[in-house]
Amino acid sequence: MILIADDDDKNLISYQILLDKEYELLFANNGKEVIDLLSTNKLPKLIILDWKMPVMDGMETLDFLKKHAKYREIPVLIITAFMISFENMKTAYEYGVIEFIKKPISVDELKFKIRSLIDLISTNESKLINENIKVKDFEKKSLNQSILIDKIDEKLNGILSEHKTLESINYELNNIRQNITKYKNDKNQFVKNDVIENYNYDFIQALTAKHSNLTNSEIKLSSLIRMNMDTKSIATILHQTYDSVRVSRTRLRKKLKLSKDDTLISYLMQF
Repeated sequence: MILIADDDDKNLISYQILLDKEYELLFANNGKEVIDLLSTNKLPKLIILDWKMPVMDGMETLDFLKKHAKYREIPVLIITAFMISFENMKTAYEYGVIEFIKKPISVDELKFKIRSLIDLISTNESKLINENIKVKDFEKKSLNQSILIDKIDEKLNGILSEHKTLESINYELNNIRQNITKYKNDKNQFVKNDVIENYNYDFIQALTAKHSNLTNSEIKLSSLIRMNMDTKSIATILHQTYDSVRVSRTRLRKKLKLSKDDTLISYLMQF
């Protein structure tokens, strides 16, 4: 399903004629109606927003979506006739726009970008389902190992209480306890990094083959962007501030030598 917001009813009719045969569509005349529709319908695969709208414009709507966990992962495409400067486009992408289309709209461009985004979303959903299965399997094994380790710890405590003078047992027990603590503290971080690295292995190989000067941090940032994560989500995963990630994204664009018309995610999806 695609949710389309435009204050011009003629434009909405055009969208319906162009897309109705391929997609289930929802229509709104402003950002406030978008929010109302999201609260009463199933979440759409994609949201298309006109930048200039009354009541609540496209960027205000996008800002609302990205601040709410329930909506922030929905890809948003912005369409505009006037806000077409480099600074406008930069602002849109920093807010979390996944694509940007200038008016007058090319029908072929619109259909191509929508199809590409829908295909990307479907592919990522399938991959994430598979990775979630791997994570759950790992967590199940980890739980069993934790139970086993706790039992060993309990038995060794019993041994220690009976042989308090055996320094060697005390030394080994302390080592085991340290390993148990480290294992439990690092488990979630290990799962997260393991998923990211395996999920993007082929991509990382291709990216570094062309851009061998990327740092490990830039490679990880590229991977997360390619997984369609917005700046706020990336900041949370990398334990960085929102502004720090924004700066890193700008530096990454320069290092990849992207033009002002290129988007990071579109470029990274080529690998």
